Amino acid sequence: MLDGMTMPPALAGVVAASAQTDEQAILLECEHMEEAVCHLFEEALDDSNMPFELIIALRRQYGEIRLAMDRLHTLERTLTGGPPNAVVQV
Repeated sequence: MLDGMTMPPALAGVVAASAQTDEQAILLECEHMEEAVCHLFEEALDDSNMPFELIIALRRQYGEIRLAMDRLHTLERTLTGGPPNAVVQV
C-alpha cells in the first residue's frame, strides 16, 4: 500500500477499525486521523520560512481536506441519527 513506507499511526487506526466493520469505530478513527492531518497542515502553514508558492498550495490542499472532513461529519450524523444540517466545527 505505501511501498516500503511506514504506515502513519492514525492511518493504522483506520485500517484496524475497518477490519472490525464497526462503522462507529471507523468514524472515530477517521476523526483522529483528521485531527492529526489538520495539526500537520497548521504547523506547516505557521512556518515563516515556507516559500509563498508552497503556502498557496498548502492552503488549497488544506481547504480540500476540510471539505472532505465536512462530508465525513455529514456521514457521521447520518449514521448516528443526528440532525442533517447541524453545523460542525472542525
